[in-house]
Formats: sequence, structure tokens, C-alpha cells
Amino acid sequence: MKKPHKGFRLWLTTQPTQDFPLSILQASLKVVTEPPDGIRANMQSSYSLFREDAFEQCTHPAYTSLVYGLSFFHAVVQERRKYGRIGWNVPYDFNESDLSISLSLVKMYLSKIGKGPNWLPGEAEDHGEELQATRPVPTATDIPWETLRYLIGEAMYGGRVTDDYDRRVLATYLEEYLGEFVFDNYRQFCFSKAPISYTLPADGTIAGHIEFIKNMPATNTPEVFGLHANAEISYFVDNAKSIWLGLLKINIANNSGNSNDSAVGNLKEEALVATISEILDKMPERGLYFSPGTEALTPTQVVLAQLQASRDPYKKPHKRVKITSFSLSGTFDTQELDRLNLLTETMTQSLHDLSRALRGDIGMSGDLDELALSLQAGFLPRQWRMLAPPSLKPLGSWLSHLMRRIDQYTGTLSCYWLGGLHTPDSLLTALIQVTSRKKKVALDKLVLFTEVTDKTAAGQIESTLEHGAYIEGMFIEGARWDSTVGRLAPQTPRKLFEEMPLVKVVPVEAHHLNVRSLLRTPVYATQARRNAMGEGWVFDAWLPYSEHPSFWILSGTALVLQTSD
Repeated sequence: MKKPHKGFRLWLTTQPTQDFPLSILQASLKVVTEPPDGIRANMQSSYSLFREDAFEQCTHPAYTSLVYGLSFFHAVVQERRKYGRIGWNVPYDFNESDLSISLSLVKMYLSKIGKGPNWLPGEAEDHGEELQATRPVPTATDIPWETLRYLIGEAMYGGRVTDDYDRRVLATYLEEYLGEFVFDNYRQFCFSKAPISYTLPADGTIAGHIEFIKNMPATNTPEVFGLHANAEISYFVDNAKSIWLGLLKINIANNSGNSNDSAVGNLKEEALVATISEILDKMPERGLYFSPGTEALTPTQVVLAQLQASRDPYKKPHKRVKITSFSLSGTFDTQELDRLNLLTETMTQSLHDLSRALRGDIGMSGDLDELALSLQAGFLPRQWRMLAPPSLKPLGSWLSHLMRRIDQYTGTLSCYWLGGLHTPDSLLTALIQVTSRKKKVALDKLVLFTEVTDKTAAGQIESTLEHGAYIEGMFIEGARWDSTVGRLAPQTPRKLFEEMPLVKVVPVEAHHLNVRSLLRTPVYATQARRNAMGEGWVFDAWLPYSEHPSFWILSGTALVLQTSD
């Protein structure tokens, strides 16, 4: 633009901002650059960057097929991101530079193979065509597949990956796409067979590849990426939830910006008062505490005695003591109860304050206004979320989950509900510590081993374990558990997750661990899995399988302690 209009203005941004005037945006021409959608569009974008003589830069007969294979791999790892956490734990921005440097690496290795095993730079110029005539024609068996897979998976693309399980997915794709089997003359190689076959193009020219890509489907099903068809259901459900939450937030923002003194004035006050009353009725009247002199009581009596005792909230609570008969670690129990008490007391106090504010006894503060809006919209209030373990549940389901957490301390524990603990990894650490003391084995020599039982309820447990514990309430995602054969099986259509039977978690010495035909399966606190900071992972379970392990890895198989419903 040589002579722009004096009124012309251009804004370029890579980050959304709330401060930009809306009137200017509405009157402007907006240009947005979005990543291509679908494998076909991704590969067309990649091939548009290739020069016409790109395939002539390497004479190895496998080069053109590897260019297509890596371009397909590049498209797959980008498209997998749209399926959320079952695709990648952490969303990664793979770009064309990752593909470009990987292709350069492949070209370097293949060019070296084509010039001989002892090739040095400048050799061809010194000896001419005579030396080339004495060398055998390079084949796919000459390619250092393991080296290429490692460098691409760990350095080029893997350099962006921060999660170990995401790195395992990346390595699995490369194992499936790069190898001598790609050039098998007796069995045609397919990147994917369901619902249609994705194969290599027969024409080895760039024009042939581009034409082949044009005939690919415009949209792709989850099976192309190794995922189950249920992943598409999750994708649409998550999108619908996102739209719905966005509309709710807009409604809340509109109410907050009303000219009235408080947003509560625009809400249905009667419904809000009823909600407050309903929640308060569920709250325990007193906290759960252990008092001195209760060691001789049964676990149920310990808690019931505390529930029946009166406690002044303005006085210091009774001194805590270790109750070894209650669980694996009295200290662990006390910490869990302290966190639970703090949460329930904060909830009760904030609800009473809001109720008083609605009656006009006290003034409405910003925190109380926010609490009222959250209750009306069905969100978990921020003040409560800060004191609670991670959860994706809406307010109603979260309250039911909280009541179950409280109820678990009013009876004898024959098995543990990890999803009801604030820090479930602390229980697993306590398991290892107790076993270490009993067996007189160093802590660093013990690891956790899991075994899925045929029991589906705590009442079926006849006796507790000498070493380890029974775990209940875990859910499997990306697969299902086939109790008839005792191993993993593909998901049931339209069933996104299923509850697991009781699982035995036993600390064993690492050198005794036999994990043959067992899949290392991550256990996460919620369906959000693990974030970029590594938060959300609890421990690794070992589950038997019959299919090739790559099937379960690419399907995103994992266990979660609580669902989002």
C-alpha cells in the first residue's frame, strides 16, 4: 500500500482483550487466520509450502513416501487436539516448522544412505559417477528407522511436548507410520482402515500427491486418529457446554452491570433463598474431629461421638490425636478432616452471611454478590472452589459428591474412595509407608501395583488386605473393563465412561514387578486429566489387555476418580 487513506487504521493482535472499544470492532473489517480443519486441509497446507523440485533433492526411492507419511503424521497430531483431553492432556501448537525440520532430517539421512555407508561431504565430486556405479541401490532396510523415530518424536515434535503420556502417544504414531512395513510388497500399508483406508499415493511426484490429497474426505471420524467413535460425542458435548456456559456468563455479566445497587435485585430472590436453605439443611451441624481418649472406640463410634458433641466455633477445636485403628495413617485422616471442616464451615458461614444480606441485616459485599450469582447460575462459587479438591461438576452434582464425602467418615472403611479425598496421593503414600515399616523395606524400593477384582461393592469384601487397600469409585475412559475375561475391551457405543470394579492397590518391591501384557494406565483426579503444570495425575495403574498396546494408547485410555456429571 503506497498511499493509504489518512483515516486508515490497522490493528494486529494475537491475544484477545476486553479493553478494545466494541463500537470500533463492529465497524471494522475483521480478518482471522485459523488453522486448517481436517486432514485434507492440513496436508494441502503443508504441500503448498513445498517447492516444485522438492522431491528431486533426494534420490532415495523411499523419500517421497516418507514426505507424504510425515505430512500425514503432522496433520493427525494437529487434528487430535480438537478432541480435548482425550486427545492430548496439554494442547500443543505444532506448526510447519516442526514438519520442515523433520523433513530436512529425513532428507539428510536418506541422502547419506544413497551415497554409501562411508560417505563424506564432497566425496561425489572427487570420484564422480564411477563410485556411484559400484554401490547397491538403497532400500527401506537401509534406513535408520529407530533413529528417525527418536529424533522426530523426542526432539523435533517432542520438544514441544511436556506430558509423558502425550509423548507416549506421539511415539506410538511414529511407530505406526514409520518403518519397513510401509514398503511391504505383500501387504498394503494403511495409515487407517476405519471407516475408509488412508494409503500411500502410487504416483511419486508432487503433482500426484496433491491430486491424491484432493480426493481425501473433507471431514474425518475419530477412528482415523486411533480414537473411539465416542470421542466425537465428547467433542460435541463439550462444545455445547462451552456455548451454554458462555451464554450464562453473558447473562451474569449483564446482571452485574445493572444500574441497581446489587445484581441480586434482578434475580429471583425467593428461589435464591430456597437454594440457600436447601444447602444449609445438608451441611453438618458440627465439624468432624478426633478428640483425646477415643482410641478405644470403634471407627464408627469415633465419628458419631464427635458429631453428637457440641463445639463452639469461636473456641479452638479439641487437640487431634492419632487414631491408628481408624485407617492407615492417623495423620492423613486428620489432614483430610481439617480440609473438609474448613470447606463446610466456610460454606455454612458464607450462606448465613448471604441470607442475612438478603434480609437487609448486613450490607451486600462483592463476594456475597458473586456467591449469589453463582448459586443462581448453578456454578460452584469461587470461594468454595478454592478450598475444595479439583472438580468439573456443576453445583448440584458437586453438592451430592460433598455429602458422600462427609458420609464416608460415619462408618467402618473396608475400602477407600479416592475420589472423595482432598489429596488422594497422600493415601497412596501412606500405603507405601505402612508396607515399608511392616516389611522393613526401603521406601524407594516400593512401587504400586494394581489388580482389578471381581467385586463391585464394598459390602462384598470379606477381609481387609494385610498389605495395600481396596479402592472403589474409579471410572474408565477411552475403553471399558470386560469382567468376563478380566481385561480391557473397546468402549461401548455412546457410553463415554464406565465405573470400574474394586481395585486392589498393593505396594510391591520394584524388582518383583511383572508388567508383561499390562498397560501402564494413568489415573487422574478428574476428566480434565493433567494440565501443563502436571497437576491432576494421581498414580499409574496396570491393566491387562489383549489388543496391541498402541490401540489403547491412541484411544486415550485412562482412569479418572470423578466424572464431570
